[in-house]
Amino acid sequence: MSNKLDIHSQFSAVRALSPVALSSDTAMVSQTIDLEGADGVEFVIASSTLADANATFDVALYADTDSAMGTEAEVTSADELYGTVADWAFGDDNVVRQFGYRGAKRYARVKITPSGNTGTGEFCVVAIKHLKKVGSTL
Repeated sequence: MSNKLDIHSQFSAVRALSPVALSSDTAMVSQTIDLEGADGVEFVIASSTLADANATFDVALYADTDSAMGTEAEVTSADELYGTVADWAFGDDNVVRQFGYRGAKRYARVKITPSGNTGTGEFCVVAIKHLKKVGSTL
């Protein structure tokens, strides 16, 4: 079988945020994803049923050169993003959204910040790293 069609070895899925039940306005922060050896990363976010009729959930992507994310900056440049970082509202039940990062920083993470949330619901985030191929002709 030709390796040119081997999608499996070109990507690595990493847990970024295990399903988290939320019932307050406390921000949820994903794991910091190390992009060494990757060309970029795609973040996939899924929600459950969001029970609060007035809640909103601000989604933001941050990147840094430091693994401690001490000087992190929100990624907003179209040159560094694949797709759109989209927020959730209370009516966005059981929705899956995705966006990617292709910038020069080595570390990235996602923050989901609820506002007006007193209900219940869950979010989870998976990071899918696109691995660099040494000597690839693709």
